[in-house]
Amino acid sequence: MGAVSEAPPRLLVVCFLYFFAYMGAGVVFPLVVVKRENDKCAADDDDACASRAAEILVIYGLASSVPQLLVGAFLGRVCDRRGARPVLALASLGLAVNCAAFVPFVLYDWPYWTAYAAAGVSGLSGCYTAVVAATFAYATRASAARPEDYAPLSGDDALASDAAPATDAPATGGFRGIWVSLTISVVVAPGAAGVAAQAVGDAAVFAAAAFAALLAVAWIAFLLPPDVVTDSPQKAKRGDVVHGLKLLAKPGTRSVAIAWALLAANNVGCGNVAIQYLGTRMSTSLVGIYISGLGASAFLGNLVME
Repeated sequence: MGAVSEAPPRLLVVCFLYFFAYMGAGVVFPLVVVKRENDKCAADDDDACASRAAEILVIYGLASSVPQLLVGAFLGRVCDRRGARPVLALASLGLAVNCAAFVPFVLYDWPYWTAYAAAGVSGLSGCYTAVVAATFAYATRASAARPEDYAPLSGDDALASDAAPATDAPATGGFRGIWVSLTISVVVAPGAAGVAAQAVGDAAVFAAAAFAALLAVAWIAFLLPPDVVTDSPQKAKRGDVVHGLKLLAKPGTRSVAIAWALLAANNVGCGNVAIQYLGTRMSTSLVGIYISGLGASAFLGNLVME
């Protein structure tokens, strides 16, 4: 994964800002839905309230995830040919629009289709999947373009360098640094958003998340250096695509692909339903702090495994 210091520092700021906004808004929105549906339902009809809230959250998740699938290949080509900055900027702008639309949704009780439309805008911009892919692509290119700090001139190091065969191992670009930046945002954002939502209101949290996403757009435009695109990617041939599909259909990779698809499809639903469940039993601040605690536990678990 490379050392933390190998990751471009300005890229880590983009990663933190995006996922801070994404996680903060992502924790508060399910709680807003739960509160709205509870206000509409009778006190003795909790099951109906929960079912309706779960239905809304599933539709919301699909409104964001399905467009991501449709634009993923296009954004990947843009990243290959134009660099990662346009993809990062577009995804951050889409998230800003999504979060900004939640402000009148909360203040003026806008209908749910406006939230679905806002999620669709974020999905069409690539959302978090595009940010993750573009972030790693940018870091890898930055690492590959970095000149060697030194070369052995004499002694055993020089002999070992001459004798060692050349390798084409890809540069990691300080992936550990990206992981740390993402983890910090995942740990900090839910708790901060939950406490802020209870203290100053849900609309203020969404406005702050929109501001953080816009700040990421400005940072990308003015402070993030362009990544050097050294390759000249060619259009994929039909034979290459068919070969890839054949590899995917082999017994070994087929099981992994199915498991990954089920996990990816299940993540959004399970996360929203879990927040919905917690929201009926805890305050907004406690839900956020609890989710931040889960993120911290995952971080410590990964640290131990390494």
